Amino acid sequence: MENHIDIYMDNSATTRPYDEVCDTVLDTMKNFYANPSSLHNLGKYAEDKVSEARRFIAKMINASEDEIYFTSGGTESDNIAILGYCRKNKRRGNKIITTLVEHPAVLECYKKLEEEGFEVFYAPVFENGVVDTDAILKEVDENTILVSVMHVNNETGAIMPIGEISKSVKTKNPNCAFFTDAVQSFGKLEIDVETQNIDMLSSSAHKIGGPNGVGYIYIMKKIRIETPVFGGGQEKTIRSGTHNVAGIMGFLKACEIKKNSMDPDREKIKEIKKYIENTVKEIPHTKINSTDEGLEYILNVSFEGLKSEVILHVLESNGIYVSSGSACSSKKVHTSHVLDAMGLKKKEAEGAIRFSFSAFNTIDEAKYVASVLKREIPILQKTVNLR
Repeated sequence: MENHIDIYMDNSATTRPYDEVCDTVLDTMKNFYANPSSLHNLGKYAEDKVSEARRFIAKMINASEDEIYFTSGGTESDNIAILGYCRKNKRRGNKIITTLVEHPAVLECYKKLEEEGFEVFYAPVFENGVVDTDAILKEVDENTILVSVMHVNNETGAIMPIGEISKSVKTKNPNCAFFTDAVQSFGKLEIDVETQNIDMLSSSAHKIGGPNGVGYIYIMKKIRIETPVFGGGQEKTIRSGTHNVAGIMGFLKACEIKKNSMDPDREKIKEIKKYIENTVKEIPHTKINSTDEGLEYILNVSFEGLKSEVILHVLESNGIYVSSGSACSSKKVHTSHVLDAMGLKKKEAEGAIRFSFSAFNTIDEAKYVASVLKREIPILQKTVNLR
């Protein structure tokens, strides 16, 4: 088994697509290849497919279909929503509130806006990775135009109380918009943009067994943005460019699967996460950075005194594929900004590993991973004189 196994537990970076998704993408490419913007019947057939996906996704988050805009993925969705909204509404105020633990696709947008003269406040988080709501509310004033809080953290799985935050923000400033990066939560947690008071939301297909290169933004009807993407005027000018019909239909198929399997998947994955977590707790000099209250799909652990890249290499040599954090920043040489914000010591952050799961993972895989950790980590610890 150990010589031939491949266990993929890096699903927060990207997921293996469902077989049904692959079949749908191929079928769409063969049969609905026309441009949805074309006026002939083949174009209309393709347009109907896009509309079908738009309706389904809208229903999943309790939105209207004309509030869903297809994009190339989470990063583009974040950029269009954040940059587009803030630039359009700068005359109303120039203060933005976000958190220290957002995904790089979000944080880089705010760095850009700071260069343009916006004031950005980065709210701290507690040791469990959950944002300090009081710190956010303390900063909200009449000059605040946007509060931006991710739904689930991509490195630790911490779930942010976005509904509670948005409601409190709007009580203090009814004109302030609320944006959430839901890339790690869509299809895994229930989302209701109405009851959770969400004005804008981003998501991506490849985090839920869909294809790469497709995502969406939800933008509430009353919200006005300045598009940073110009061209043929598709998606009501919000995101110009020929629709990726095959990708969108693959996204739809993944959504259909996840909608019907959300609760069973969570129960199964909870067992997998707990098994590995309990094993890690038996190993000396370790720290669990995820909590039971967080999303089951992510387990972040620190092996104190070891380097994450060394652990990754050892696990890979045993057929186990995980990561040290966000795939969008993993090639940069620094400790995780998320773990730093949570107050981890340098030696803890340097030895952090993220296991992230999908419905394809099994309890037998978890048992194998646990056995490898129990065997290999003590050996590595001896090399750095940890006992």
